[in-house]
Amino acid sequence: MSIPYSVSDAICRVRNALNVKHLTTNVKYSRLVWNVLDVMVKEGWLEKIELLSTGEVQKEIKVFLKYDTEQVSVISDLNIKSKPSKREYVAKAEIPKVQSGFGTCILSTSKGILSGKSARLQNVGGELLLEVS
Repeated sequence: MSIPYSVSDAICRVRNALNVKHLTTNVKYSRLVWNVLDVMVKEGWLEKIELLSTGEVQKEIKVFLKYDTEQVSVISDLNIKSKPSKREYVAKAEIPKVQSGFGTCILSTSKGILSGKSARLQNVGGELLLEVS
């Protein structure tokens, strides 16, 4: 089975794991997915990520989800903004502030995968991949 959009699949797997309070979940590896999840780790939305090799060709990413002391997820909402059927691009001045700055948006820019805050500091726009709050 071919997955047409790996970022969407990975985010759906993370969202489903959060809904049933799992501590970890596995997603299929791609460089784009790794970079998106790495930004989420750096911004404090996920605990950590590890690369698993299940064979010579097949790789997976083990995602460690983050919860507070009362076992409530730190992520309340994950919205995929850009899809293969409808790409969403934003200019540097139009980068959204998710929940008045308490959330994070993740962009694919000419300087790599960046959070909205980093993209504003580096003065670049790009494709709006997802919003996390």
